[in-house]
Amino acid sequence: MQRLDGVRWKLKVSCEVLLYGQDETTNTEGKHMAIRRQWIASSLVLWWFGGVILGAIAFAEADAVGKKAYQKMCQSCHAADGTGNNTIAKSMKISIPPVTGAALEKQDDAAMLSIIAEGKGKMPGYAKMLSAEEQQKVLDYMKTLGR
Repeated sequence: MQRLDGVRWKLKVSCEVLLYGQDETTNTEGKHMAIRRQWIASSLVLWWFGGVILGAIAFAEADAVGKKAYQKMCQSCHAADGTGNNTIAKSMKISIPPVTGAALEKQDDAAMLSIIAEGKGKMPGYAKMLSAEEQQKVLDYMKTLGR
């Protein structure tokens, strides 16, 4: 039994040296440093998750604002999926370009924001009805269409 206790003691000391850098017989400062590092790491992980969650909430809110404005001001001509309303296009004798994510990849954001604000052809501008931030949210929402 005495030999087993000696083996356990050596194993315990070996584990402490690996974990804390020192065994408890020489100094407990290593343990305290390790505990502090664990608390710091845990705190950083919690802060990171909190940031991710808050970011997701903010993005969802922005997406909802963009979607609502799109549905109110754009959907009648550009359709719910962004491909364009053919009935409106035929009746107005115009071509309605798609505003899906794939179509917008080829476009410059500044040019698209200018079209949203000032209009183009028979499309009216929305600078007086939507703030610059809301216009950006509409553009961000349109980029999600068709994906």
